[in-house]
Amino acid sequence: VAGKGNNGGDGFVAARHLANAGVRTRVYFFGSPRELKNEPALNRRILLRMGVPVRRPPAGPKLEKELKSCDIIIDALYGTGLTREMRGVGLAAVRAINGSGRPVLSVDVPSGLGADSGRPIGGAGACVRADATVTFGLPKRGFRAPGAGAYTGRVIVKRISLPRALLR
Repeated sequence: VAGKGNNGGDGFVAARHLANAGVRTRVYFFGSPRELKNEPALNRRILLRMGVPVRRPPAGPKLEKELKSCDIIIDALYGTGLTREMRGVGLAAVRAINGSGRPVLSVDVPSGLGADSGRPIGGAGACVRADATVTFGLPKRGFRAPGAGAYTGRVIVKRISLPRALLR
């Protein structure tokens, strides 16, 4: 499940690696190709050239039904750039992910979670509840907040060659 920002672009990269490993993969893209810039746009084009389906999500309860057929859901809808509560299709997507009953791996931060606060930006019903979160560089400050683990699940930190001065 990919959004139109850098987090969605990371989701496209994950889908590419899964497809290259022989995993049957499909992407539900919440946005318009015209909204994509730079690396996210490039990674979407690569997926399409590889033949990986990049689809608009079905409306309403149909998305939850389709997600129930997945072995795992990768949440790459919203990342650290989310600053206001979700509405409309974004909120519906989070609810469909949570209602699917499938294992969820969030990319960098569960969609809807404040990376600094560790609390859902739009209330508890508006945040993905991940089984695990792969975050980059360092754990987000909010991951240590009381209750944040209910949304992040197991946190896995992957190094991405951040400059030493920045890490200090």
